Amino acid sequence: MAAAHTLVLIDYHPLVPFIVRSHQFVSRAAAFAAHAPADLDVQIWLPSPELSVEKLTSQIGLKIPDTLASFGPPRARALLGKNITLTFLFRNWIKKQLTLLAKTTRPIAYFRTLKLAAALAPHLKALGIPYIFETHEIFSKTAGNPEKVLPLETSVYQNASLVIPISKSLADDLVTDFNLDCPILMPSGHNNSLADISAYDPAAPSRFLYIGSLHRWKGLEPFLLATKDLRVPTDIVGDAGGLDRLQEFVGAHHLKHVVLHGQKAPEDLKSFYGKGTLCVLPLSEAQIAQRYTSPLKLFEYTSAGRPVMIGSAPSITTIPGASEAVCLVDGNWKEAATKLSQDPTERARLAKAAKEFSSHYTWPKIAKNLLEAPAFHDLKFHGSS
Repeated sequence: MAAAHTLVLIDYHPLVPFIVRSHQFVSRAAAFAAHAPADLDVQIWLPSPELSVEKLTSQIGLKIPDTLASFGPPRARALLGKNITLTFLFRNWIKKQLTLLAKTTRPIAYFRTLKLAAALAPHLKALGIPYIFETHEIFSKTAGNPEKVLPLETSVYQNASLVIPISKSLADDLVTDFNLDCPILMPSGHNNSLADISAYDPAAPSRFLYIGSLHRWKGLEPFLLATKDLRVPTDIVGDAGGLDRLQEFVGAHHLKHVVLHGQKAPEDLKSFYGKGTLCVLPLSEAQIAQRYTSPLKLFEYTSAGRPVMIGSAPSITTIPGASEAVCLVDGNWKEAATKLSQDPTERARLAKAAKEFSSHYTWPKIAKNLLEAPAFHDLKFHGSS
C-alpha cells in the first residue's frame, strides 16, 4: 500500500561523473527517508546512470533504501557531460513519473535548481502538486544576466508552497527583496563519515587543507599568497571548473608549498585529513560567499575534529555556534595563519570545539527539523498555499 504522501527530490545534476552537489542532495534524501513518518515516502529522481545501492551508500555514508533513487531514461543519460539543463528528455520523464505517482499518493516535489522548477511548475499546477524550493542564493544578484533571471526567479518563488533558504543572511534578503515568508531555515550538514579518523594532534606538523570547488568566490588565491612564506604544506582538493586557472596562479607566483590534487571521489577524501591538518575556507568578498553560502565543507571539516580557519562573513557568523568553533579571519590571512600555526593550545581548543559544533549539524538532524516543522506539516495536509 502506497504512503499517503511522497516527497520527491528532483534534480538534473548527475552523480556520474562525480559532482559534489548531487551527492549532497542524495544525502538530504537519505536523511529524509531515515526520519520520515509512516505516512511519508521519500524518493530522489536524477538523470544519472544507475548506481548500485552499495556504491551510493559507500559514497554518501548514510543508509540508502532500495527504493530511494530513480534514474532518468537512457537517452537523457547519454547527454551527461553536455548541457543536461537544456534537455527536455529528463523533464518529460519526470512529468510522466509525477502523473503516475499522483494516481496512488499525494506527491510533494522538492527542487533546488531554478530552471528545472520553472520548467515543471505548470505541470505541477495542472496536477495539483505543491513544490518546495530549496534556494542557495538570490540568483538575480549572483548571475551575469539579472534582467533575464529575475522574472524566472520571482515566478519560482511565488508559485512555491515553501521556499527554504540555506543561510540566515539569504533568508533576510528573501524577505526584503521578494517579501517571502521563510519559516524554515535549512543549512548544509554532514554524514559523520569522518568520525573514525585519527584524533587531531597539535604537536604534529601542520598542513593546510582545502576541499571543495575552485570558484573565484571561494577566495583561495589571497590565502595561498598570504601563506607562501610560512612554508606550511598545503593540499587543495577539488575542481568544478577552476583547476586550470588555479594551476596557472600557483605556477605564476611560485607557490611551491601548494599541491593541487584535482577532483576526488567522496570515498577518497578521508585520506587527506592527517593528524596535523588545519582546514581552511577563505571566502571572498563576493555576495554569494558573504551572505548566501552554507558551506558543506565547514560541516565536514568540523566533523573531522580539525581546527578550521574561515573567512569572517555573515553567512558564517549567523550559523549558531560557528563563531566559537572556528578561527574567523577578517582578511589578514598571513597574520591569522602565522598566529595559529604557532599556538598548539589554541589549535587543540578549536579541534575540540569543532567536534562539538558538528554534532548539531548531521544530515539526519537537519532532516528531522524539516519533517517536524509546522510549515511542512501544513503543506502535507493542505497542499499549495
